[in-house]
Amino acid sequence: MGRAIGFRIVEATGIVSAEAKPCTARQVARFMADQELSNVSKYCDRAVQHGLMTVDTTVYPRLYSAVPGWRETVAARHLEALANQVSQRAPVIDLPAVTVATALASRSPLEQAWADFR
Repeated sequence: MGRAIGFRIVEATGIVSAEAKPCTARQVARFMADQELSNVSKYCDRAVQHGLMTVDTTVYPRLYSAVPGWRETVAARHLEALANQVSQRAPVIDLPAVTVATALASRSPLEQAWADFR
């Protein structure tokens, strides 16, 4: 599917869901005081793209509504993103343990000459 859904998108969807009626981006922005209206509008549009909200574009300003079961969609997407991260990790390579004996045995002739010189 893609990346995990961001925190702000989930936050905006939660606000619309809590209102239990269609909301404008400006109404959502009132609850997200630290965010600009333009950013809140982007979060709502991205939530629509992710299938978490629907938008009524026949009216202005646009009205956003939360889709039933949106929390399950978010949870499934996060689990899928975690699984993708784990599968994309580089394999772990088992290296042999280096002991003093193996380090001394694998010295170059120059290192050996220097050790003998001291």
